[in-house]
Amino acid sequence: MAKYKVTTPAAGHTGLVGKVHFVDGAAEVDGDANPAELAYFRAQGYGVEEVSPRPDAPAEATETGPFDPSKRDVQAVLLYLDGAGEAEALRVLDAEADGKARKGILDHRDEILTREREAEEKETAK
Repeated sequence: MAKYKVTTPAAGHTGLVGKVHFVDGAAEVDGDANPAELAYFRAQGYGVEEVSPRPDAPAEATETGPFDPSKRDVQAVLLYLDGAGEAEALRVLDAEADGKARKGILDHRDEILTREREAEEKETAK
């Protein structure tokens, strides 16, 4: 089982984010037990560093490249899409539609895209 050191974007944060408890802006996360949280942390700009790879995983098994929804469960995909931005959300939702096409994700397509578009417009207006 892979362990990760995760650091918060806001230095010194103490408290829960999902099921992960941070102390002074850092937490150790079990990647096998918390894949949705890890996807969220990566998408939201947290520092994520693997500190102990799974013994059965080859060295090149760490995920690189764009987020692939087919490798994640529904909850992890939805967490990733929260704050991903409109263009990235559209890319991931199209990949999901072309791949597994899970209702638990695609039924929220319009809601997700609207939320991400509005968040970007709000950020641009600042």
